[in-house]
Amino acid sequence: MRPANRERATADDAILDEWADFPVAESPRPVVLLDQRLRVGDAGFVDSDTKMAFLEGAVESMVALPAGVLDLFTKNRRPSTTTPIKIVGLEAVSAPFRTDRGLRQLPAFRIVLTGTRQPCIVLNPQTNIWWPRDGKPLPDLPAGGISAMVTGALSLPLGNRVLIGKQGIPFAVTAG
Repeated sequence: MRPANRERATADDAILDEWADFPVAESPRPVVLLDQRLRVGDAGFVDSDTKMAFLEGAVESMVALPAGVLDLFTKNRRPSTTTPIKIVGLEAVSAPFRTDRGLRQLPAFRIVLTGTRQPCIVLNPQTNIWWPRDGKPLPDLPAGGISAMVTGALSLPLGNRVLIGKQGIPFAVTAG
């Protein structure tokens, strides 16, 4: 096997290994999340400093939060000179998230942050989803690995199927 093909096969195997223990026979079968766990509203941030603080994970909470919620905001925390933004409000809600079964209402929190024009929506960390497993990223693929785009004609519709993208991350199939 040529080195490039060997490298690709190893990366493909690593991605397939991530799915090896998917509980197909479990009832009910866990939801495969095709969406982000944390979504900033479409109106975004009031200024670039606030956006940088958010991207750098410079977020502090002024209210009590359920376990795991603050971690979703601070997982990318890096040393920063940016003034932290503050979580000032929390409300338990049900919100739509893209899943392998289409758009589903899942338990979430509406989070009010200083410096945002509208609340963020955060999937409740206690929700039983299978993907992404503990937020663990899949290995990077070498050039020529699995493509992020699938093209071609299908003889049968995919229905509620899920395709796997470039880094093993599932994405929804939409009718074209």
